[in-house]
Amino acid sequence: MRLNLIQPLSESLVWRMQPKSLTTYPVSLTLLGSLTPPSWEIEIIDERMGEEINYDEKVDLVGITIRTLTAPRGYQIAAEYRKRGVKVVLGGPHVSVLPSEASTKADAIVIGEAEPIWAQLIKDFEAGELKRYYKASQMPPLGNHPVPRYDLIKAHNYSPMIQIESSRGCPHTCSYCSVPDLYGKSYRERPVEQIIEEILAFKEMVFNDAAQRPGPPGERKLHIAFVDDNIWPRRKHTRDMLEALIPLKVEWSAQASIVALRDPEFLALAKESGCQLIGIGLESINQESLIEVNKKINQVDQFAETLQMMHDHSIGIQGYFMSGFDHDKADGFEKTAQFIIDNHIEMPVFFICTPYPGTSYYNQFNSQGRIFNRNWARYDAHNLVVDMKGMTNQELKEGFLYLHERVYSQDAISQRLSHLPPGPPSFFHFANMHLNEFGKALRPHWEHLEETDKMAGSIVTEKKFNLSVGKPLPQISVN
Repeated sequence: MRLNLIQPLSESLVWRMQPKSLTTYPVSLTLLGSLTPPSWEIEIIDERMGEEINYDEKVDLVGITIRTLTAPRGYQIAAEYRKRGVKVVLGGPHVSVLPSEASTKADAIVIGEAEPIWAQLIKDFEAGELKRYYKASQMPPLGNHPVPRYDLIKAHNYSPMIQIESSRGCPHTCSYCSVPDLYGKSYRERPVEQIIEEILAFKEMVFNDAAQRPGPPGERKLHIAFVDDNIWPRRKHTRDMLEALIPLKVEWSAQASIVALRDPEFLALAKESGCQLIGIGLESINQESLIEVNKKINQVDQFAETLQMMHDHSIGIQGYFMSGFDHDKADGFEKTAQFIIDNHIEMPVFFICTPYPGTSYYNQFNSQGRIFNRNWARYDAHNLVVDMKGMTNQELKEGFLYLHERVYSQDAISQRLSHLPPGPPSFFHFANMHLNEFGKALRPHWEHLEETDKMAGSIVTEKKFNLSVGKPLPQISVN
């Protein structure tokens, strides 16, 4: 039998401008491939890489992974296959938080994590007994799946960078985030030996071939992108993992809570094991805004000291900032820009506050009638979809554009990167110039989308549309 696993294309400007050389393979699809019986023929089709779908090709089953911003395209793909009589399974975060919506678009949906139930789904399909809903009875322990099917990756297309998950879950309850509800409020960790096994398999099957590209082969190191929400949740597990990385001579990046980073032991070990960059959800330099969204672990008065500790260990910073909290004011954009420049944040990344389905943030804005755009393709945190409170919508847009113009100007880039050792332009220079171009493209992009969404009826005047999210859905009987 034949299975197509599909990564839909997003309309987001973020993805349209993403260089293919920096795009990473779809992790969840390579994992599903490893959980599918070897008797199946499997192909991964990634629309982000320009790979086209042949709907008339003979295929028995199609699986599509969906995030909120790819939901419209994912549903469209599903409809085309179902017109031809092909069974379609949908999964991913958006499906898990809006099963009532997704279930109307597919023959079966996977709610929650797929690892525990994918084998049963395949078995049911083979027996002609595919069920409508699949959901595990509990969140599974990590580490019980085989090495992902890296042989399914069209390696020449992607960045030769492995994405590894060493843990799942988060105990924090930031109102804009759905991670605790999707993956649990406690950390689940993978065995270190399995993480190392997966890295070595990727190096053998993907990286060694990719390393034949132009450039001094002896100087190329495998880069590991840890996709955990916090790389330093429990000290012993992370310590054991980083110590195991040292002899591999790799480079890595990750995300971490800023509280975890106030730990010289971790920073020293991180650098020794190859850490190049850590992403931090700083979100705001306005403490009232952080309290508003229940991100109380972030203490603004500790930001500068912690960032300096990271720089003292020669670790780069990717700082995430959100604009549009109710306590934000229009004068906050210049203050944020100056904070970023003064603290030499190598890669600042800006987002617009977005109420994703499955979060209390969504429920709050929905109950207040402040959501004015219900086209999921706009939910990429770079489009305004709700009415502002502490400033006007136009002030938010102009301030967001100003941040890009100010922080990614050539002078500001030079100031922020002045602490780096002399030499040829680094990855940080390249990334900042890309983000500069992205900022320049935002205004015409917004103008085009506004006109498109008005014509499509996505922008509404009656803004309270009350989709059921994050709550039990009585019309669904899940096995």
